[in-house]
Amino acid sequence: MLRTLSEKEAAAVILVDLEGLSHDTAGERLGAHRGTVQRNRMRGLAKMRAVLGH
Repeated sequence: MLRTLSEKEAAAVILVDLEGLSHDTAGERLGAHRGTVQRNRMRGLAKMRAVLGH
């Protein structure tokens, strides 16, 4: 299901939800701001929910 996400969305979901990193730590690893990680994660989760809903 992660393949349906953009690279940035997948990275945010993996780091925060699967690896358990904070948004701040994930942002440091990705070279992005905390808010960007949150936004990409939320978009990714929404896409995954949509796939499961069909």
